[in-house]
Amino acid sequence: MSNISIVIITYNEEESLEKTIKMARKLSDDVIVVDSFSTDKTIDIAKFYGATIFHRKWEGYSKQKNFGNKQAKHDYVLSLDADEVLSDKLVKSIRNIKDAPKFDAYKFQRTNIFFGKKIRYGSNKNESVVRLFNKNKITWNGDLVHEGLELKGASIGKLDGELLHYTAKNTNDYLLKSNKYSTLFAEQQFKKNKKPNFIKIYISPVFTFINEYIFKLGLLDGFEGYFLARQSANYSFLKYAKLKMMYRNSKR
Repeated sequence: MSNISIVIITYNEEESLEKTIKMARKLSDDVIVVDSFSTDKTIDIAKFYGATIFHRKWEGYSKQKNFGNKQAKHDYVLSLDADEVLSDKLVKSIRNIKDAPKFDAYKFQRTNIFFGKKIRYGSNKNESVVRLFNKNKITWNGDLVHEGLELKGASIGKLDGELLHYTAKNTNDYLLKSNKYSTLFAEQQFKKNKKPNFIKIYISPVFTFINEYIFKLGLLDGFEGYFLARQSANYSFLKYAKLKMMYRNSKR
């Protein structure tokens, strides 16, 4: 069908995976799912849509994704999270370049959708991301959270269309993700021997809210903008508070 493989990492994604994998199949018959032993219907959904499934103990986002890249049949890989859905326009754009890609990687717009609403302002506004790339030249870095691609020296093209990112279904879902990511951040900083200070713990959350809600115009997104600004501030506090407790408990 194409010379592009698609890699999706999963763990208990039954509520979101079907939309993701259904659109992915429009681009490729080589869909790789790297699953961390899901206990819901994730595997059943992946099998139904003809994905090749690998079960792998969770070792962090980058390692899971790099493992998936190695299993891909083709040189070019489109990396998706289970809560990201390709738009029809983006599918068309990728089809137009798939037979003869001119760049090492391609970027396109990712639109964050929160509680069913597209976010226009704040740090959660539309962003440009690189997700389609030559796996022989580009890999994911080793960061535990907010992983990124090593793009130094890579040529990057741009594609039309949106990657729709359904960031959270409800408040509980968002808070669970925030708690998870703040823990991963603290663990990563602890390994690097980075210590929190007074400003990071006490001042940063206040500045984060003001920056998100006022300077980045989060207020224009209504209730969702206020909620996201508040939670960004809370996340800022949590990640450094957890880091402080790690040092206190370790007596390092």
